[in-house]
Amino acid sequence: MKGIKKILSITLASALIFGVCVFPASAVETDTSQPATVTLQGSLQPFEFNQWQRSYSDFSFDARSAEKMEKALTSAAITAATSALGALFGGGAGASIGGGAVGAFISSYAADAVSEYYEVFGNTGYGTVIGGRYGSKMRIAIYLYSDSARTNLVYSDVYATDHFPV
Repeated sequence: MKGIKKILSITLASALIFGVCVFPASAVETDTSQPATVTLQGSLQPFEFNQWQRSYSDFSFDARSAEKMEKALTSAAITAATSALGALFGGGAGASIGGGAVGAFISSYAADAVSEYYEVFGNTGYGTVIGGRYGSKMRIAIYLYSDSARTNLVYSDVYATDHFPV
């Protein structure tokens, strides 16, 4: 929980995140009641920030080989993102819509992370997905760490849209 608060207050400068699970996945946590101190990019007004719904999921993935890592990271990120979207949009239908909307982002993200940073992870990598929504605006951020305490940030990326189907 300490690591999540740190992530929410430090690394969510770009947007709110949405995440996915793992091939050999760890347990996924989702918490929509967690307060977040976040600086958002874009055209958000101060009154709007307090209206955002937020959810996060933690995951880990097998990084023993580049091939396994890409598959595991993609699977983990999709699972975590689906969990976060389901919590934000009230169940399976929202998660399905969200999964389709961010699938290409996740695949591209996983491929980039593996090609650029595979050597940093060791046997296991760790990640957090944070998702947020306000009306038709949605932000999904994925953070990858080389340690289980989630203090050594290796790679991050954000998916943002102001036209998500509600």
